[in-house]
Amino acid sequence: MSLKWKVCGMKYEENIQQVLELKPDYMGFIFYKKSPRYVGDRWNGPGKDFPVTTKKIGVFVNESLKNLRALNDRFQFDYLQLHGHETSQYCKELCQDNLTLIKAVSLKTDEELKTLEEFKPWVKYFLFDTPSSKYGGTGTSFNWSVLKEYDNEVPIFLSGGISLDNFKGVKELKELNLEAIDVNSKFETHPGWKDPIKLERLKNQIKEL
Repeated sequence: MSLKWKVCGMKYEENIQQVLELKPDYMGFIFYKKSPRYVGDRWNGPGKDFPVTTKKIGVFVNESLKNLRALNDRFQFDYLQLHGHETSQYCKELCQDNLTLIKAVSLKTDEELKTLEEFKPWVKYFLFDTPSSKYGGTGTSFNWSVLKEYDNEVPIFLSGGISLDNFKGVKELKELNLEAIDVNSKFETHPGWKDPIKLERLKNQIKEL
């Protein structure tokens, strides 16, 4: 099982550099002002030393197309993660700009899987997360057995309360078209600051899959 990993909700430059030393496949930066992990102007963007092997993901929630395009022009993301109630038409317009999309979907039952069809032409990945009234790291997981009903047509990121304690359950998802796991709050000392020691332990567990 070849599994990649994403660290989301990065906020502080020093911590960004610490985590980059672990060579995650993806790193997410949240541009939602109500999130405690909102990066805002705290991050100046990827410098020349930002490794090309770690893909940069901008995370947005119901952002206007104008603002999203402006932020993407500034930060040059590899992927845009849409974590709100964005429509398939919204996704289509971004694809026409040659932008690559990850669409987050909150999963409670397999009923939510039926809403994905209209997005499939426009997204590179789906990200399955825990339903919540908040955005940007809830620390709770959903019932992964729901994923047995997924058709695997579009590769997915698995998010929502993944920790060192429950990671072993990922092994049971080997039939899933799983691109990466997405970790956030369970690997923090406080919102936005990740614990490199915990992340290194996760990386080692991934290698053992």
